[in-house]
Amino acid sequence: MHLRQNGAPVATDERIELDLRAMRCPLPIFEIAKASRQLSPGQELVAVATDPAFPLDVEAWCRKTGFTLVSLEKEPELCTVTIRSPEGA
Repeated sequence: MHLRQNGAPVATDERIELDLRAMRCPLPIFEIAKASRQLSPGQELVAVATDPAFPLDVEAWCRKTGFTLVSLEKEPELCTVTIRSPEGA
């Protein structure tokens, strides 16, 4: 991913992406926790899930672990979240 800053491209750390659509509670959070151990400080993880409990679960997990919930987008049967690891991780 590249961002433009003062007209010059700036490279950023790549995101980790997880497809958790076939999983039910508590597996999506287990997979996020496992993948989060691979993140560098400030790096983001994007996950998509269909489990109806996922939005509440991921919000609680972020509060408990210190990760930042950057975005949470709900559609009728799909939830996409972006979380960021703590800077001091």
